[in-house]
Amino acid sequence: MIALVQNLSFLGEGDENPYLHIRDFEKTCDCLRIEGISNETLYWKLFPFSLKGKARQWYNRAIGKQQGDWRSLCSNFCLDFYPISQIIDLRVKVLIIKQESKESLASAWNRFTTLLASDLDLSLPDPILLQHFYKGLCRESRKLLDTTSGGSFLHVSSEKARSILDQILSTELDYLLEVEPQPQLGETNPSLDTPSTSANTCLEQEKEEIMFPDFMLDIESDLFFEFGNVLNYHSMKRP
Repeated sequence: MIALVQNLSFLGEGDENPYLHIRDFEKTCDCLRIEGISNETLYWKLFPFSLKGKARQWYNRAIGKQQGDWRSLCSNFCLDFYPISQIIDLRVKVLIIKQESKESLASAWNRFTTLLASDLDLSLPDPILLQHFYKGLCRESRKLLDTTSGGSFLHVSSEKARSILDQILSTELDYLLEVEPQPQLGETNPSLDTPSTSANTCLEQEKEEIMFPDFMLDIESDLFFEFGNVLNYHSMKRP
């Protein structure tokens, strides 16, 4: 078990994310059950083995100040190695997300969810996140989302909106796996040398007809759940 924890080693340098380290560490420890020992006790015993360098030095200095409170240790650990300024920077990146030229809708969604996968509390409710993602898309991608959601993407629930986007990502990945040619022995793969021209690019000159899977056309529209008074955003009304 110690070897597994050591494989998660956190140095406290570069762009390492302490929130992800804590999450992965706890998940690893939760795989082990010892009679008479609680999960939190196990965390305390194994956590030092997951740290190296600056992070281990921090632990040696901070351990005496935590008074046995595991959550307090986690909070201080994350704040010291991922300060508020970095959280603000991440929040800004999420809010100003833009679909890049020649980037498919699926790739943009994958990039957006990667930003949100840090386990940080950005204090941004799901409807607001989806509004900003939609706003940052090109016209063709917004049109696709409106079509697949039965009228207006911004008027379906957050759960349905995420389901639509996840299915679009899954469909594109399946398509790429099907059409990707397998290089013969001694031949190079041309896809490594030339950019992909897969579905949903934002170039105006591309006029190919987009075929939508039946499951997308059957999605019923629904109103977003109540957003609450968050940053004075105005919700869009149904046409």
